[in-house]
Amino acid sequence: MGRPVIASIDGLMANLSIIGHNTSVEVKTLDYTPAIAPIAEQLNIEPGTLIQHVTRVRYLKNEPFSHSQSYLLENIGRSFTRDDLVNHALVDLIQKAG
Repeated sequence: MGRPVIASIDGLMANLSIIGHNTSVEVKTLDYTPAIAPIAEQLNIEPGTLIQHVTRVRYLKNEPFSHSQSYLLENIGRSFTRDDLVNHALVDLIQKAG
């Protein structure tokens, strides 16, 4: 087994941001829905609380290489638009939202 990699969260955020800037994104869904129990538990909110649900496909050299679903607290999700999700890395938008 290899040795563990030790890195700061700042390095992770920088790498995620670089990936975001070197790829393109298609937003498949963007909606607000009541959180089901397993998602609410992970977000530390009550089930039924309104959250943002985003499904995206990321492309590298015009070829899809990832499919992701994100569940965000409503106040964070409402701080950016669908166009923002296409043109900026999600991690950057979350950081900007505070």
